[in-house]
Amino acid sequence: MASIVLFLMNIYFQDFVLSLHLPKYIFKFLFVFNIYFAIGVGLYNYFETIKAAFERVSKKLFLFFIIIAIGLTYGANIYFQVGTIYSFGAAALLGGLLIIFFLKYQVQIPWLINIGKFSYTLYIVHYPTIFLYLALYHFIFNPDTMYILNYFVWMPAVFFCLGFAYLHYLLVESKTKHILARLRGRKTSKMSVA
Repeated sequence: MASIVLFLMNIYFQDFVLSLHLPKYIFKFLFVFNIYFAIGVGLYNYFETIKAAFERVSKKLFLFFIIIAIGLTYGANIYFQVGTIYSFGAAALLGGLLIIFFLKYQVQIPWLINIGKFSYTLYIVHYPTIFLYLALYHFIFNPDTMYILNYFVWMPAVFFCLGFAYLHYLLVESKTKHILARLRGRKTSKMSVA
Protein backbone atom coordinates (compact mmCIF):
# COMPACT_ATOMS: atom_id res chain seq x y z
CA MET A 1 0.00 0.00 0.00
CA ALA A 2 2.85 2.37 0.85
CA SER A 3 4.40 1.82 -2.59
CA ILE A 4 1.11 2.63 -4.31
CA VAL A 5 0.58 5.76 -2.18
CA LEU A 6 4.12 7.02 -2.92
CA PHE A 7 3.69 6.33 -6.62
CA LEU A 8 0.37 8.21 -6.73
CA MET A 9 1.85 11.08 -4.71
CA ASN A 10 4.46 11.53 -7.42
CA ILE A 11 1.71 11.71 -10.04
CA TYR A 12 -0.75 14.02 -8.30
CA PHE A 13 1.53 16.03 -5.98
CA GLN A 14 4.71 16.18 -8.04
CA ASP A 15 5.58 19.74 -6.99
CA PHE A 16 5.44 18.73 -3.33
CA VAL A 17 7.54 15.62 -3.92
CA LEU A 18 10.14 17.62 -5.85
CA SER A 19 10.21 20.25 -3.08
CA LEU A 20 11.55 17.57 -0.72
CA HIS A 21 14.87 17.74 -2.65
CA LEU A 22 15.59 14.04 -2.12
CA PRO A 23 18.76 12.58 -3.63
CA LYS A 24 18.03 11.33 -7.15
CA TYR A 25 18.29 7.60 -6.41
CA ILE A 26 16.24 7.76 -3.21
CA PHE A 27 13.55 9.69 -5.11
CA LYS A 28 13.59 7.16 -7.98
CA PHE A 29 13.40 4.20 -5.62
CA LEU A 30 10.60 5.55 -3.43
CA PHE A 31 8.41 7.28 -5.98
CA VAL A 32 9.09 5.53 -9.30
CA PHE A 33 10.62 2.04 -9.23
CA ASN A 34 9.06 0.89 -5.96
CA ILE A 35 5.73 0.35 -7.73
CA TYR A 36 7.25 -2.65 -9.54
CA PHE A 37 7.87 -4.36 -6.20
CA ALA A 38 4.26 -3.66 -5.22
CA ILE A 39 2.99 -5.15 -8.48
CA GLY A 40 5.17 -8.24 -7.98
CA VAL A 41 3.95 -8.73 -4.41
CA GLY A 42 0.35 -8.21 -5.52
CA LEU A 43 0.69 -10.77 -8.32
CA TYR A 44 2.26 -13.25 -5.91
CA ASN A 45 -0.29 -12.80 -3.11
CA TYR A 46 -3.40 -12.68 -5.28
CA PHE A 47 -2.38 -14.81 -8.25
CA GLU A 48 -5.29 -17.26 -8.01
CA THR A 49 -7.80 -14.38 -7.92
CA ILE A 50 -6.06 -12.63 -10.83
CA LYS A 51 -5.85 -15.91 -12.77
CA ALA A 52 -9.60 -16.47 -12.22
CA ALA A 53 -10.29 -12.99 -13.62
CA PHE A 54 -8.49 -14.02 -16.84
CA GLU A 55 -10.04 -17.50 -16.96
CA ARG A 56 -12.53 -16.65 -19.72
CA VAL A 57 -9.99 -14.69 -21.77
CA SER A 58 -8.92 -16.75 -24.79
CA LYS A 59 -5.26 -17.28 -25.57
CA LYS A 60 -5.57 -15.21 -28.77
CA LEU A 61 -7.19 -12.29 -26.93
CA PHE A 62 -4.53 -12.52 -24.20
CA LEU A 63 -1.78 -12.35 -26.85
CA PHE A 64 -3.58 -9.37 -28.39
CA PHE A 65 -3.47 -7.59 -24.98
CA ILE A 66 0.26 -8.36 -24.74
CA ILE A 67 0.87 -6.93 -28.24
CA ILE A 68 -1.07 -3.77 -27.28
CA ALA A 69 1.05 -3.45 -24.09
CA ILE A 70 4.25 -3.84 -26.13
CA GLY A 71 3.00 -1.12 -28.49
CA LEU A 72 2.18 1.17 -25.56
CA THR A 73 5.62 0.59 -24.03
CA TYR A 74 7.48 1.38 -27.26
CA GLY A 75 5.11 4.22 -28.11
CA ALA A 76 5.60 5.93 -24.73
CA ASN A 77 9.39 5.55 -24.91
CA ILE A 78 9.61 6.81 -28.49
CA TYR A 79 7.17 9.69 -27.92
CA PHE A 80 8.63 11.00 -24.63
CA GLN A 81 12.28 10.01 -25.26
CA VAL A 82 12.77 9.71 -21.49
CA GLY A 83 11.36 7.50 -18.78
CA THR A 84 8.00 8.92 -17.70
CA ILE A 85 5.05 7.74 -15.65
CA TYR A 86 3.50 6.57 -18.92
CA SER A 87 6.47 4.50 -20.09
CA PHE A 88 6.90 2.98 -16.61
CA GLY A 89 3.17 2.26 -16.40
CA ALA A 90 3.13 0.61 -19.84
CA ALA A 91 6.18 -1.49 -18.90
CA ALA A 92 4.50 -2.52 -15.63
CA LEU A 93 1.32 -3.49 -17.53
CA LEU A 94 3.37 -5.53 -20.01
CA GLY A 95 5.30 -7.25 -17.21
CA GLY A 96 2.11 -8.12 -15.33
CA LEU A 97 0.40 -9.51 -18.45
CA LEU A 98 3.47 -11.61 -19.31
CA ILE A 99 3.67 -13.04 -15.79
CA ILE A 100 -0.02 -13.98 -15.80
CA PHE A 101 0.19 -15.43 -19.33
CA PHE A 102 3.32 -17.47 -18.62
CA LEU A 103 1.88 -18.91 -15.40
CA LYS A 104 -1.64 -19.49 -16.75
CA TYR A 105 -0.41 -21.38 -19.83
CA GLN A 106 2.64 -22.94 -18.12
CA VAL A 107 5.01 -21.47 -20.72
CA GLN A 108 8.49 -22.96 -20.28
CA ILE A 109 11.43 -21.30 -22.05
CA PRO A 110 14.59 -23.29 -21.22
CA TRP A 111 17.13 -20.46 -21.60
CA LEU A 112 15.02 -18.19 -19.35
CA ILE A 113 14.77 -20.99 -16.79
CA ASN A 114 18.58 -21.25 -16.88
CA ILE A 115 18.84 -17.50 -16.23
CA GLY A 116 16.63 -18.16 -13.19
CA LYS A 117 19.43 -20.30 -11.73
CA PHE A 118 21.55 -17.18 -11.24
CA SER A 119 18.71 -14.66 -10.84
CA TYR A 120 19.75 -13.76 -7.29
CA THR A 121 23.24 -12.84 -8.46
CA LEU A 122 21.73 -10.97 -11.42
CA TYR A 123 19.51 -9.02 -9.02
CA ILE A 124 22.49 -8.10 -6.83
CA VAL A 125 25.00 -7.15 -9.55
CA HIS A 126 22.89 -5.76 -12.40
CA TYR A 127 22.80 -2.15 -11.16
CA PRO A 128 26.56 -1.65 -10.69
CA THR A 129 27.15 -3.63 -13.89
CA ILE A 130 25.06 -1.10 -15.83
CA PHE A 131 27.40 1.66 -14.63
CA LEU A 132 30.44 -0.45 -15.54
CA TYR A 133 28.93 -0.96 -19.00
CA LEU A 134 28.22 2.77 -19.40
CA ALA A 135 31.77 3.63 -18.31
CA LEU A 136 33.19 1.24 -20.93
CA TYR A 137 30.74 2.53 -23.53
CA HIS A 138 31.75 6.12 -22.78
CA PHE A 139 35.47 5.25 -22.85
CA ILE A 140 35.20 3.49 -26.25
CA PHE A 141 32.67 5.69 -28.09
CA ASN A 142 32.88 9.02 -26.20
CA PRO A 143 29.21 9.88 -26.83
CA ASP A 144 27.61 13.25 -26.16
CA THR A 145 25.29 11.68 -23.58
CA MET A 146 25.26 8.59 -21.38
CA TYR A 147 21.61 7.96 -22.24
CA ILE A 148 21.03 4.27 -21.45
CA LEU A 149 17.51 4.22 -22.98
CA ASN A 150 18.95 4.48 -26.49
CA TYR A 151 18.13 0.99 -27.81
CA PHE A 152 21.58 0.60 -29.39
CA VAL A 153 23.05 1.16 -25.92
CA TRP A 154 20.42 -0.64 -23.87
CA MET A 155 20.17 -3.98 -25.69
CA PRO A 156 23.92 -4.81 -25.51
CA ALA A 157 23.79 -3.72 -21.84
CA VAL A 158 21.27 -6.49 -21.14
CA PHE A 159 23.64 -9.14 -22.51
CA PHE A 160 26.60 -7.54 -20.74
CA CYS A 161 24.74 -7.69 -17.41
CA LEU A 162 23.69 -11.30 -18.01
CA GLY A 163 27.26 -12.32 -18.87
CA PHE A 164 28.74 -10.48 -15.89
CA ALA A 165 26.16 -11.96 -13.51
CA TYR A 166 26.79 -15.47 -14.84
CA LEU A 167 30.54 -15.05 -14.36
CA HIS A 168 29.92 -13.77 -10.83
CA TYR A 169 27.62 -16.75 -10.20
CA LEU A 170 30.32 -19.21 -11.34
CA LEU A 171 33.08 -17.56 -9.31
CA VAL A 172 31.17 -16.70 -6.12
CA GLU A 173 27.57 -17.86 -5.65
CA SER A 174 27.92 -21.45 -6.92
CA LYS A 175 30.98 -22.02 -4.71
CA THR A 176 29.18 -20.48 -1.71
CA LYS A 177 26.16 -22.74 -2.32
CA HIS A 178 28.48 -25.75 -2.48
CA ILE A 179 30.15 -24.83 0.82
CA LEU A 180 26.77 -24.25 2.49
CA ALA A 181 25.48 -27.59 1.21
CA ARG A 182 28.52 -29.38 2.70
CA LEU A 183 28.08 -27.57 6.03
CA ARG A 184 24.40 -28.49 6.12
CA GLY A 185 25.30 -32.09 5.29
CA ARG A 186 27.75 -32.25 8.22
CA LYS A 187 25.19 -30.73 10.57
CA THR A 188 22.54 -33.26 9.46
CA SER A 189 24.93 -36.21 9.88
CA LYS A 190 25.96 -35.03 13.39
CA MET A 191 22.32 -34.73 14.39
CA SER A 192 21.53 -38.26 13.14
CA VAL A 193 24.51 -39.69 15.10
CA ALA A 194 23.37 -37.96 18.30
